Amino acid sequence: MSPTEFIIMIATLLVIILRVQVTLASVTQCKDATYSIPNRVLASHAFLTKPSPNIEDCVIMCIEHRLCESSNYYRKTKVCELNDKTVISNPEDMVDFEWAIYMTNNVRILPCYDFDFECGRQADICHLIKGGNMCKECGAALGLENGKIPDAAITASSFHSAATRPNGFRLNSESPSSWSVSVNNHAQWLQVDLGRIMAIKKVATQGRRIDSHHQWVTSYKVSSREDAWSNWEMYTENNAVKVFRGNTDKDTVVYNVFPQHIKARFVRILPQTWYHRISMRAELYGCSLE
Repeated sequence: MSPTEFIIMIATLLVIILRVQVTLASVTQCKDATYSIPNRVLASHAFLTKPSPNIEDCVIMCIEHRLCESSNYYRKTKVCELNDKTVISNPEDMVDFEWAIYMTNNVRILPCYDFDFECGRQADICHLIKGGNMCKECGAALGLENGKIPDAAITASSFHSAATRPNGFRLNSESPSSWSVSVNNHAQWLQVDLGRIMAIKKVATQGRRIDSHHQWVTSYKVSSREDAWSNWEMYTENNAVKVFRGNTDKDTVVYNVFPQHIKARFVRILPQTWYHRISMRAELYGCSLE
């Protein structure tokens, strides 16, 4: 890399850091967002690799992800790697790589994404965008009840019979009467693929719709991930996995709101306690992040 090219890279990064600081200033204490090392990367610690058209997007991607401690950006291939370690914790893993740049995420308080409550209304989210943040209404049904989410996108650990297949998981479904498991245990789950990353703000549940079958889930956990390669993350509150209140009969709809929205493509419901048999119907509520 020539001296001129090196200067251009550093100048570009300084502009990006300034933009990120302006974005953060309105929502949290402003800190230096990034400490960078040109022409070097942190090897063997990337937990997520995604295309990124520019360095700015890579910086913001790291700030938004709660597990990101640092990032590598490859300018020629336009690829961003998010790392769970830093040059401080693992200096021996720094390697030379021309036209790449290593950046440490120094923002430990996540901007915007920790502050849905600032928007006031229960169904709103605080949405980080380039240049600032905004409150956004985020309470629309995502498509289980109305069929917008196709049957193929609803899968489960097991089901009891043709009458209780995973596609019976839809709120107010009559046929199938619900999703029901083949055997009651804590290994059961139902998964919904939303097709793209969405913000999920609320979930509604019911039991099985058959007069002769009194079956429902009385409590459950929720896990999610952004893509098929990421690890599943349990929803937590106050640093503990949250157990949500479920149903007490087969028809009443019970709602649970996520104080901090879930950002995910894949969502799993994991029943914890139940009445007679694990049986559920449900809807997810949220919005697009675009």
